[in-house]
Amino acid sequence: PRAETVNPEYIKAIADLRAKGVTGKLIIGGKSMGGRVASMVADEMFSKGEISGLVCLGYPFHPPGKPEQLRTKHLAGLKTPTLIFQGTRDEFGTRDEVAGYGLSDAIEVIWLEDGD
Repeated sequence: PRAETVNPEYIKAIADLRAKGVTGKLIIGGKSMGGRVASMVADEMFSKGEISGLVCLGYPFHPPGKPEQLRTKHLAGLKTPTLIFQGTRDEFGTRDEVAGYGLSDAIEVIWLEDGD
């Protein structure tokens, strides 16, 4: 499925956790598309006090071999404290590519040497 179609499911999962009595600081995230989906709902949930942060493992900044098809527009203004762990060999976004994206100051990218 497209990331946008999964957004309501992600928001519902957060609400379900809270309904079950899960309290305290909640950090959402995911691997690849899961992280992208989480990043797309993060600011809405952060502004409501539902989450405290976001962690993405191997963010898909663009499709492999298509660096012109960026998936970064919403990341420029992201307000949620975010960690992105990205491998230096990740074909969804290399260190040199990501350096030029103009990401929000709320995002910290941690590079994992030789990761793909």
